[in-house]
Amino acid sequence: MSDGVSRENVPFRLTELVCASLTEWRTGETLPARTSEAWQLVYLRSGVIEEQCDTHWITVRRGGLLFHQPNERHAMRAVSEVPPEVLRIEFRCDGAAMDLFRGRSLVANAGEKACLRALSASVEEVFEAPDQPDQPAALRQDAPFGAQQLMGVQLIWLLIMLTRRLRRPHKPSPRARMEQDQASLVEAVRQYFAHHIERELRLEEICTENECGRVQLQNAFRARTKMGPMEYFGMMRLEHAGTLLAQGYTPGQVAQRMHYSSGAYFAHRFKEVTGQTPSAYRKKPQPLHLCNK
Repeated sequence: MSDGVSRENVPFRLTELVCASLTEWRTGETLPARTSEAWQLVYLRSGVIEEQCDTHWITVRRGGLLFHQPNERHAMRAVSEVPPEVLRIEFRCDGAAMDLFRGRSLVANAGEKACLRALSASVEEVFEAPDQPDQPAALRQDAPFGAQQLMGVQLIWLLIMLTRRLRRPHKPSPRARMEQDQASLVEAVRQYFAHHIERELRLEEICTENECGRVQLQNAFRARTKMGPMEYFGMMRLEHAGTLLAQGYTPGQVAQRMHYSSGAYFAHRFKEVTGQTPSAYRKKPQPLHLCNK
């Protein structure tokens, strides 16, 4: 490549999103065998499936993902009592790094699951759900601005994260693996917090949406941030409230927009943490770094 950019620095060249779907299958339903000329990513959001990979079948459980390489014959059977929800993305991508995914199946970690959730949302924005689950999905004519490009960026992001994990030269120690898992979980939950910053969240909801236990989540946040998850989210919300005040919103508008129980509670909490009333801060704002204390 020219301009000093090596092939290694651009390991993936996504040339086409062929089709994609997020489908819930009834137990016993099947996807007929076919051969595609492109790569295909399969991710299981719930339930259990059996996936054909040329001459053999693989059982994939919730959180599992696999890749079909070009010209590989594949099919699917829904085998669990829980209706399996399957994300399937067919795409054309060049680059030597793709060789790493030939015949590959693995279980997504917390950070990869966050990316896969974003990909799932993009698939529903970019592609029409087919009338029959075994039919190919077509591109939406009313997709939001830049939705297809954003989906491509998210797919590349996932491929890079997976490649980094698979290329680690040595098996990490149990402690290092625990720290990696905690870091991935905290980052995934931070992204979830940012997406829901203007509403209250319950710990049970956070655990369910991020597929983790209460103790696991508490321990990860204490180890990585020295705060509990709800305390950290509260600091993130106050930082966001400060941004809104700096933009000219009144304290009452901020409290209403962010669904605080009352304006008085918001004012009390803001002053308790920052040392200033919302009105005083609004007149002379400065960056808040509450999550970095």
